[in-house]
Amino acid sequence: MSSSNKVGIVAENATDLHTLRAVVTEAGLEVVSAIEFYFYRQGVPLNKDVEAWILNLDIEKLEQSCPEKVDDLIDAVPGMLILCEGGSPPTPVEPEYNSWKRRLLSKIQDIAGTINLESHGAGLPNRVWVLAGSIGGPESIKLFLDNLPEGLDVAFVYANHLQADFQGTLAQSVAKNAHYPAHVAAHGQVIKSGEVFVISPEHTVSLQPNGTFLVGLDKWYGQYQPNLDHVIASVAKTFGHTGGVIIFSGMCDDGAASCRMMKQNGGKVWAQQPDTCVSSAMPDAAIATGCVDKIGTPQQLAAALAAEVAS
Repeated sequence: MSSSNKVGIVAENATDLHTLRAVVTEAGLEVVSAIEFYFYRQGVPLNKDVEAWILNLDIEKLEQSCPEKVDDLIDAVPGMLILCEGGSPPTPVEPEYNSWKRRLLSKIQDIAGTINLESHGAGLPNRVWVLAGSIGGPESIKLFLDNLPEGLDVAFVYANHLQADFQGTLAQSVAKNAHYPAHVAAHGQVIKSGEVFVISPEHTVSLQPNGTFLVGLDKWYGQYQPNLDHVIASVAKTFGHTGGVIIFSGMCDDGAASCRMMKQNGGKVWAQQPDTCVSSAMPDAAIATGCVDKIGTPQQLAAALAAEVAS
């Protein structure tokens, strides 16, 4: 989550503010303003640095006791506003706390994406391609990217089985001497053409229909992280009709099932030539589905993608 996503909180007392701040901070948002409702001064502008406000107020009760103050507060909110359930949230020791927390997290999970979309000047990329790999994948994908001409109107989602904390190193390695900068995909980040977004193995990541990344709080399911089928499927849903997936060197059959989904959504499915792989299990499994349109070395696949974009 980018630290630029700044949030304000309004609640009825200091205890509620403390509880809300803890959950919002856990979700990766930065709380830059916390206001007790009864100390809110009408007519005083709210913090201009706040990009979204979360109000946890019993609106019906407050409308009876101080309606003008409630209306003034809501009118003063300059941007995005999220109204919570109202009333004091449960404390962490109460049995209903976990269900309340999950409901609140589901509400604030999309805040970063909405904020970033509003400030995102360029349109979404016409093409999104998934680069999937495991053992031997980093070397093959690096070779593929190094052989791409610059300026292609393509965004890349790079998912490779990794150990935790290695995604940053992988992004640096991929971007070195290449035309396409690489970043670890952050929650709420807008996907951009001409860049590579590396998927973290720590928490689930999906590409939303609005072009923003959703980094969940849950761990990846399955034996390997990240789960390649999950990543490919999330891209196929929205960008499959103009994009695709390339299955590079790797063990197991992760990604093969979602190749069918990519194909069904109009996307291309390519695979690295098995005898050029450190481990050919992943390309072999993809080829066995009957969905693969093209097989080649990383250099050949780079040339084919350049030709595909040009046509």
